[in-house]
Amino acid sequence: MFHKHDALLGVMNGTPVLRGHHSEGRHRRDLARIDRDMRKSFEAKRAAEALERSAVAAENNETISSDDPSAVELLTAKLKKLEADRELIKAMNVAIRKNDAAKLVELGCSEKTAAEFCKPDEFGRKGIPSYKLTNLGAEIRRVTARVAELKRMAEEKPREAVEVGGVTVTEEDNRLRLTFPGKPSSDMIATLKRNGFKWAPSVGSWQRQLTENARRSAEQVLCKVGAL
Repeated sequence: MFHKHDALLGVMNGTPVLRGHHSEGRHRRDLARIDRDMRKSFEAKRAAEALERSAVAAENNETISSDDPSAVELLTAKLKKLEADRELIKAMNVAIRKNDAAKLVELGCSEKTAAEFCKPDEFGRKGIPSYKLTNLGAEIRRVTARVAELKRMAEEKPREAVEVGGVTVTEEDNRLRLTFPGKPSSDMIATLKRNGFKWAPSVGSWQRQLTENARRSAEQVLCKVGAL
């Protein structure tokens, strides 16, 4: 018996349509069927990718600065949306495995998209790829960690200014600042930039947003100062 997999194998091997041969009609039908299957697969893939974009668009397209007084509130709202989207994808995959197009429509898919999701692609696969859930999970963990850090930094009092090797380290205005007694060497400037510090003429210091990462980066810079 001739199966569609045989047809696919023939096309992949470059078997041409034999004009006038008794196999011509079947070959052309096989090509048309494969084309339809491929198009359905691509449509389902596009729908899945659109859903993923919807799940992470807010975090990717709208940067929330830690300076924003509402940063924790805004990030918490985004986190809830990301978690809701993850649960939606999980529910969709359950419905897809059960070939439950009606459930997919109930979850927000159009009838056409729901029907396509329930059909396997040319490799027999169905559902939204697991890596999409993995990526979404990583984004949720990142936002969760950022919310926790902002809350902790808000409760923590700025550390007192200290001087290391002539460099004054201060924490104020939600910034970590390094003030040098003069212009740093080109090598030191490269080190500062590599560690995320930018020159702020208004305060005469090299600074970056105050975070635990900023403190660790400052330690890297100060270690180099001590080695000079």
